[in-house]
Amino acid sequence: MTARGKGLLGFALASAALGLWAHATPLLVFAQALVLVLAAMAVWARIGARGVSLRRRHPGWAFEDEVLSVRLTLANQTRLPIRWLELEDNFPADRDTEKPLCLPGPLEAKSGAEMTYSAPCRKRRGGYQLGPTAIILRDPLGTFEARAEAGGTTGLTVFPRTAPIAQLALAGMARWDNVDTETIPKAGTSLNFSGTREYRQGDSLKFIHWAATAHTGRLVVKEFELNVATEVSVFLDAHYYAVKGMGRETTFEYGVKAAASVARHAIARGSRVRFVCTSKKALEIPLGRGEYHLLGLLRSLTEVRPDGPEPLDKVLRRWISRIEAASTVVLVMNSVKLDLKAYVEAFALLKARQVRILLVLIDDNTFLNLWENAQAKKVHALLLPDVIRMLVGMGVTVYTLAQGDDLTERFAKPYAYTPTAG
Repeated sequence: MTARGKGLLGFALASAALGLWAHATPLLVFAQALVLVLAAMAVWARIGARGVSLRRRHPGWAFEDEVLSVRLTLANQTRLPIRWLELEDNFPADRDTEKPLCLPGPLEAKSGAEMTYSAPCRKRRGGYQLGPTAIILRDPLGTFEARAEAGGTTGLTVFPRTAPIAQLALAGMARWDNVDTETIPKAGTSLNFSGTREYRQGDSLKFIHWAATAHTGRLVVKEFELNVATEVSVFLDAHYYAVKGMGRETTFEYGVKAAASVARHAIARGSRVRFVCTSKKALEIPLGRGEYHLLGLLRSLTEVRPDGPEPLDKVLRRWISRIEAASTVVLVMNSVKLDLKAYVEAFALLKARQVRILLVLIDDNTFLNLWENAQAKKVHALLLPDVIRMLVGMGVTVYTLAQGDDLTERFAKPYAYTPTAG
């Protein structure tokens, strides 16, 4: 009951009391009629609120910070006209979860209406249930307010936000005619001519180099560089010790965004991508390409947590034999405090198979609070350049990412490995 309803009910009771005291029949009749009107208004509001059905429609997924449009379809299933209808929809993907709406006009008996609102997905990646919607209805006199729930719940998956990457040093991205293959200096078949050699039994006659054969008097065949498929293997460090920060501003959340951005970039250019996360519940997504593979990968990334029992170097060593030659390995690490000795052997084995190594290094020093940051800046100034220099010397292309950095800008400026002459 609203304040107006309480006032009218008090007035009716006072009129009844006065009528009884003064033996005034008209006052008693008036009080009785007013009570009956209030009772009718209460029933009207309750029936109207419970007689409104609702259907909620929206996309099944969105990215962090993306603004989502939600459409609510109302239907008045009663024979009563409904006015002053208000809604409150539950949108848990935003910090302000309650989304109030007001129907501007009446909802006539057995009719429907549509309402739309937009809300940003400002909470962290994950699965959310929208709804139910609260139906709030007041009677024509404004004396009673009835509430009912409608619409049930609908699922929404919030993917980690990805950043557009203009260029990334992935294997096989230099040639437009071999978008998902890499040529390596080994005899095979590709579009790239490698050299000539003498004919061997079993060689195809279509590869005979007739000019060289005529010049030497012996059969000579052409050789081409070997085409190898360029798979991209993304490894995300989820070891529990490496996590710093709070909420969405943690080293792990930055790592998730970086891994998602790399995967999206590679798949958009035709490469096959696998994803491995070192979380407690090991996540291994096999090689695949295309939009559906990307959606599956992003959906899996909504569930990963930084609770892994093993450091990334141990997981990488187990995977070396399964990583394809001349492919690309992308390692996303959540700390600059690396045990580089643990990676020397693994990196050497990968480089021997002509695997390109990219390392996204999250500068965890920038995620400390103000007091710790002031104490750590001197150490950080010495550690980070040394770590980068050693990694580049090992043949690794390094990208660094600090708190507040723009991912697109950071991926445009790698610390690339340049082999020395001789």
